[in-house]
Amino acid sequence: MPDQFGGENLILPLEAICNNNDKLYGTNLILLYINNKLVRFQLYRPIMPDRNLMEFAMKKYGEFIIPGTTSKKDWRGNFRWRINNETIEYIINDIHDGHVEILEITNSFYENEISKYNEKVGEWLDTRN
Repeated sequence: MPDQFGGENLILPLEAICNNNDKLYGTNLILLYINNKLVRFQLYRPIMPDRNLMEFAMKKYGEFIIPGTTSKKDWRGNFRWRINNETIEYIINDIHDGHVEILEITNSFYENEISKYNEKVGEWLDTRN
């Protein structure tokens, strides 16, 4: 799906390409292309009663500490890893009907394109008051 910011998104249910991990069923894979180049992968998991994407991210990229006595279930925030040429960010945030988990992976080679794209999205969001 082309968008008004110069990108194209391909959205797939994760189980369509990775059916060996049923703990991540209900997760969407979102591929962002800019100028016909794949610049970002996102795993997007909304309104699930678990923290399976968090568990996956910690197992694959490394544990992170949740501050204080907050449980994984109640924690909201983000954590970022830098591994070789990749930036990986786990985000959990509240949305209208609950919460969403996002795992985003970008290659440092495309950081400039992502930055310009995000700036356009931000400018558009600023006009939506």
